[in-house]
Amino acid sequence: MAMLTKVLVVDDDRFMRRVLADLLAESGFVTVEAENGIQACDVALAEMPDAIVMDLVMPVLDGAEACRRLRALPQFRTTPILMLTSRTDRQGAVNPFQVGADDYLSKPFDTGDLLARLQGNLVKKRTLDALEEQARDYQALLDISESITSSLETSQILQRIVTKIARHIANVVRCSIAVIQEDGSAGFILASSDDDSLGELRIDLSRYPEIGQVMQSGQTLLIRDVDHDPLLEKVRPLLKGRGFNAILVLPIHSRNRVIGVMILRVDRKGGELSDKEVEFCQLIADVASGPLRNARFFRQLRSESELLRNAKQGLEDELQLKAVYEQLFENASEGLVAVNTAGDVVFANRCALEIVGYSRDELQGARLESLLDRRTLLLALGAWKNGRVKDGRVRMDVSIRRRDGAERLLSVSARQQLVLDDLVIVAFRDVTEKRKVEKELQETKTILEKANNRLQQMDQVRAEFLNTATHELRIPVTIVHGYCSLLMEMGSANLTEQQREFLAAAYESSERLVDLINNMLDLSRFQAGKMALDLSSGDLRETVVQVCSDLASIADREGLTLHFNDLPSCRARYDEHNIQRVLTNLLGNAIKFTPDGGEVRVSFGEAPDGIRVSVEDTGKGIPRQVLPRLFEEFTQVGKDDARRGTGLGLAICKKIIESHGGRIWAESRPGAGSRFSFTLPGCED
Repeated sequence: MAMLTKVLVVDDDRFMRRVLADLLAESGFVTVEAENGIQACDVALAEMPDAIVMDLVMPVLDGAEACRRLRALPQFRTTPILMLTSRTDRQGAVNPFQVGADDYLSKPFDTGDLLARLQGNLVKKRTLDALEEQARDYQALLDISESITSSLETSQILQRIVTKIARHIANVVRCSIAVIQEDGSAGFILASSDDDSLGELRIDLSRYPEIGQVMQSGQTLLIRDVDHDPLLEKVRPLLKGRGFNAILVLPIHSRNRVIGVMILRVDRKGGELSDKEVEFCQLIADVASGPLRNARFFRQLRSESELLRNAKQGLEDELQLKAVYEQLFENASEGLVAVNTAGDVVFANRCALEIVGYSRDELQGARLESLLDRRTLLLALGAWKNGRVKDGRVRMDVSIRRRDGAERLLSVSARQQLVLDDLVIVAFRDVTEKRKVEKELQETKTILEKANNRLQQMDQVRAEFLNTATHELRIPVTIVHGYCSLLMEMGSANLTEQQREFLAAAYESSERLVDLINNMLDLSRFQAGKMALDLSSGDLRETVVQVCSDLASIADREGLTLHFNDLPSCRARYDEHNIQRVLTNLLGNAIKFTPDGGEVRVSFGEAPDGIRVSVEDTGKGIPRQVLPRLFEEFTQVGKDDARRGTGLGLAICKKIIESHGGRIWAESRPGAGSRFSFTLPGCED
């Protein structure tokens, strides 16, 4: 459908604008209006009219100055501008032709004369535009021809061609030239206007049906609507966000065969490309056939050269690899010999010569039976024939006699698979001293195993005795402790000062004995796996608060501050009684070893394996060398600790936490306090 001609009508007289608009509309023109020179420049830039009819005399900015401004813009260089003047205007100093007008009419004007002059100037404009376009086409063709003749580099020539077309044809998003393989299976982009670094980008022609159709038909193909053309139905999802709406594919012929294509992707309203533009592009495609034919030939030549280079490089690599293998064989740390099926030594490396004591000339060509005694030879042959194979190799120890007469024991390994159809590679090393050491080690191992079994038996007897003795001592010690406690509760007014000291010492010692016996019994139960846990889900905060509340009075008496009230709720799965015991032990130790005025704090945190509980104090700390064995049985930090505990509490804590599937550890800096932490599995409910 032909586009209507648009005329800009500029006059400060509204009635005159209306008269001109109606007149032009009756003659098939589309009009836009402006009432002064400034507005005329703005409307012209926005609407891009094909012609302008403008009054000479107007307020704000007159027609003469508006005409000068428009002519200064390149897009209005050839746009017809007709001036309307009155008789008094013509008598003034302004000449419409001097300011750039193409023609002028005097008011009142003849409508036929106005339309005739407007049509004539439009014809003149179209003629000038066509001549300019033709001149640009010739210049572009001349530039491309010069590029072809000025360069021997095919890639540069093709790149200049696509760049020139992308600049010459309006709204071209990308212009590309591709060469197609002779079998039509694939193509290679040799040049593209939007990327000059593509090289030879391989494309799968199954994803470009437009190229396939041109290759089959040999005819130019113009797809005006990418969104709806049926040819692109299968590949349309791949074109999402493409930035173009039309495709022009032109065949490039050589000797009546299509050897490649030139593809233009255009973003233009309606997808329209004029016949002149298509004809020009086909002319350029024909010009590109020579460079493309050369590119195809050179590409084939490069491919064949690359095959030759690869073959040459492969041969050189094999020769280098052979040299490396020879060096590896010669300098291997084991003795290596190549033996043929007749039993002759064909080659021996340096280490093999050193082991057997023969020179290379003496060993190479010798037979195996000359190196082995008859018994060893029969054993070796039997092992080979019977297939004592492990990992595809036959392994055995054989005894040989060196050239100097010394007997040596060799560990021999040989693969049954033949090399070069006739050779067996045999590897061996001298293990005479190693086998002696292994024999001695085996004898020592036997002695140690017997000693270890004896120690285990003795340890079992010790554990049984300790367990029996602990049970036997528990009742009498408990009775003694109970009587001492009863005596202290009944009052000691009738006792002397020395007797009261004796009673207090007996009470304290019996209490320590009761704790020691209970701890030893619990430890033996854990070691024997007889300590059952009563696991359930609960709020760990409640357990911690209960233990802290029980020990708060002791902390106050020692002049310490115990922090535990700001703990959050924390769900975990644990045995409440045993975790109370762990907390009591850790808090009790913190209170015992923190001086007056110090602080003890309980905190929760997250850990990779669950919930972390920490007890931190400001006490004297623990020496670095003690930390690794802190949770071992009967470990005590210093002499003062021996009077304050049994050395079993932390060992029992470790057993309890590990039986929950958690971890327990200690961190400390001497003089800055300690922090004991353990983890428990969390739970969701």
